[in-house]
Amino acid sequence: MKKIILVLVFAILVGGLSLWGGGKEMRVITTEINIQASPEKVWSILAKTNEWKNWSPIIKDSSGEAALGSKLVITMISEEGKDGKPGPRYEPIITVFEDSKNLTWTAT
Repeated sequence: MKKIILVLVFAILVGGLSLWGGGKEMRVITTEINIQASPEKVWSILAKTNEWKNWSPIIKDSSGEAALGSKLVITMISEEGKDGKPGPRYEPIITVFEDSKNLTWTAT
C-alpha cells in the first residue's frame, strides 16, 4: 500500500510541478510506471480527487469528479511552503478517462 501511495505521489508531483512552473507554452508530461498492485486498487486511490491533499505534499486542496469532461479544481501549496497560504489554483479538464488505465487532463 505504501508503494502505491508513493508512486501516486510521484505522478501527481510531476503533474503539479509542471502546472506550478507557469508559462504560456503548452507542455505535455507523460508518466508511466509499473505498480505491484491491481489496477482497481490503484484506480480506487487515484479516482478520489478530493483526497489527493492527504497524500500529495504539493496539493493544498483538490476537488472534482474523475470522469471524462469533468473539471477538477486543484490548489497547490504556496511557494513559501506550509505557511497556510494557498498557492496557484488550476482548473484542468479531464480529456481522457479509461477506467483503471488512463487519466489525462489539460490545464491552462
